[in-house]
Amino acid sequence: MIYAAKTVAKASLKSSKTKEKLLAEIKIHKSMHHPNIVQFVDCFEDDDNVYILLEICENQSLMEMLRARSRLTEEETKYYIVQILGAVRYMHKRRVLHRDLKLGNIFIGDNMDVKIGDFGLATVLASDSDRRRTICGTPNYIAPEVLFGKKVGHSYEADIWSVGIILYTMLFGKPPFQTKEIEDIYDRIANLSYSFPEKVKVSEDAKDLIRKLLVTDPVERLSIEKVLEHPFFEYQFPAMVPSFALTKKPIYAAMTEHDARKNFINCQVQAKIRLAESTEVASTDVKPIKIDERAATSAQNSQTENGPAAVLPTSLSPASTKDKYKMVIVPRKSGLDLKQQQQQKLKLTGEYAGKAVEGNKQTAEQNQDRAYDRHSASPRPRWTRAVTALATGNRNQTDKQVAVEQRVTRSATAPPKTGQTNTASRTAVAAAAAAAAAPAASAVSGRTTHDGKSMLYRTLKTLTIAINSYESKETLAPAQSSPRVPAVFISKWVDFSDKYGLAYQTSESNDGVLFRNGTVLLMNPENETYLMLDKDDTTEKPLVCKWTGKAIYPSTENASEHKVIRLINTFHRYMQDHLQKSNYGIQRASDDLSVNPVFVTYYERQPEYVMLCLNNGTFQFNFPDHMKLIVSSGASQIDLIDNDQRLHTWSIQEALAFTHRAQHKKLVSDPAYTLIHKLAMCRTAVKKEYNSL
Repeated sequence: MIYAAKTVAKASLKSSKTKEKLLAEIKIHKSMHHPNIVQFVDCFEDDDNVYILLEICENQSLMEMLRARSRLTEEETKYYIVQILGAVRYMHKRRVLHRDLKLGNIFIGDNMDVKIGDFGLATVLASDSDRRRTICGTPNYIAPEVLFGKKVGHSYEADIWSVGIILYTMLFGKPPFQTKEIEDIYDRIANLSYSFPEKVKVSEDAKDLIRKLLVTDPVERLSIEKVLEHPFFEYQFPAMVPSFALTKKPIYAAMTEHDARKNFINCQVQAKIRLAESTEVASTDVKPIKIDERAATSAQNSQTENGPAAVLPTSLSPASTKDKYKMVIVPRKSGLDLKQQQQQKLKLTGEYAGKAVEGNKQTAEQNQDRAYDRHSASPRPRWTRAVTALATGNRNQTDKQVAVEQRVTRSATAPPKTGQTNTASRTAVAAAAAAAAAPAASAVSGRTTHDGKSMLYRTLKTLTIAINSYESKETLAPAQSSPRVPAVFISKWVDFSDKYGLAYQTSESNDGVLFRNGTVLLMNPENETYLMLDKDDTTEKPLVCKWTGKAIYPSTENASEHKVIRLINTFHRYMQDHLQKSNYGIQRASDDLSVNPVFVTYYERQPEYVMLCLNNGTFQFNFPDHMKLIVSSGASQIDLIDNDQRLHTWSIQEALAFTHRAQHKKLVSDPAYTLIHKLAMCRTAVKKEYNSL
């Protein structure tokens, strides 16, 4: 096991007070056992340092996540605030005040859940009515009663204030009272001088909750229980936060109030706020912490074998503890060069206006060092893409289709003669769509065959002709026939690409995983059959590679096959339990996975969309407005899932006709109103892929 090590130089522990504070931190943190608190592992010392071993959080903290993203979505914010409140509730039940809650002290675990760490300023109250009077904390997050209420003191409400600051910061990108000078920050806190930037779209419920948390009088501030009753949590509450959210904005589909409520309760159960399968608030059977400072400091006058005074008592660290561990250097995932590191060091100072301080003493250099140390790894890749795997099809059929498309292109772009209408442009889309709709994929003996480049070309040309015709206001010739069966699309997906790959479920209710190495595994959960697909030649360019399928079985003795079967079943259960259910009544074409299998070959994330590319030439685009656009059969068929999760199946001609009607009549609520804009983005994305071949 590898742990994070917090190292404290013994040279900095000059007074008995500093030693007492370190020992108090260790004892408090060691007593914390909660899923949303960084787990304390051990502690030991040598001649020079004291080492505190902690659970390692390689995803770093919310501060780095916010720096990479600028702002978080309301869905993510709701999810994380509930987890933070669960941890704070646990601490307060143990009479522990953290007093330094901020983004930099909230770490992100492997499963993207948050964990509170750094108990350096934490303290234990003698009773619930007890108060503390030390001025401490991080300037942007300090509660007014901590700064200005020394006579009265402060208690649990100071942590609730910090939660309000965290909520504001996640939604708006910076703390509400932030400014260059610390004294100005304190003046703004005293006068409650903050505002909501108009350029950032945030719900009124979010703003209302912030106002009720950032209340000067701690007595009037919401309690944790009242916070959880706020309407802010009643809608669009996600089941989880995907790993790519570290650097990219996740897009959450619209969900029913029932699903949102279910996710909200599940999150509270995981955060130990509620009991499982119950609306009853969980009781806290933990006892308040008691710190015997005399016992804790009893080791300070003892000597080690080599002479230096020991800091840790044997009750916290037996003499043999350090022999259980060895120091290792963990390489960065994608290291910054020295110049970039120095630039980062200079840049990472404005987010929280400095290091946590006690007694209000700090320097700009200290602020920079703290932020820089936390920024130990570069951001994750923005999107993941498999080396694409589509095979070369029938040569004669391909040549024929390309010839049709070339004729269509020439007729569509040629100017009409004087006195004539451009009838060619009226039929261009119909001709291109008819050519594109020709069968192009099959599976024989486990091998999928498909001319990827030709299908990509047909899709691009059909979209180009259709959009040009729409913009020139030409009447389109009707389709030869209207599609009646929706294309197969991806109804659910979860990104585990940081460790495994992309897990998904198709509209036919088959499950799939696109692994990081480009291998694909499919599962029919009804008859528990599995198909593993591998690329024949990984050196082939994207969209022109052949795939070969091989059935694998749960009884396999192959360790790697057994592992992936367990993984896909785990992903299946997760998607069933946590993702919104979607049933469009689409039946499987065949229970045999080797017959015309449909699977994801690669995917890409952009701020405007998430693109999923399937092996049969279908392109699926998921947009931030929760609409999904499925372009299939060379763009001759368009399927649209609207905001209400209704599925529309059109020919390209019908899609443009509905778009024209919605635009002409200004039917803003009509799902077809923005369709032409979405089709234009699809064309740009497809063109980029075609040009990359």
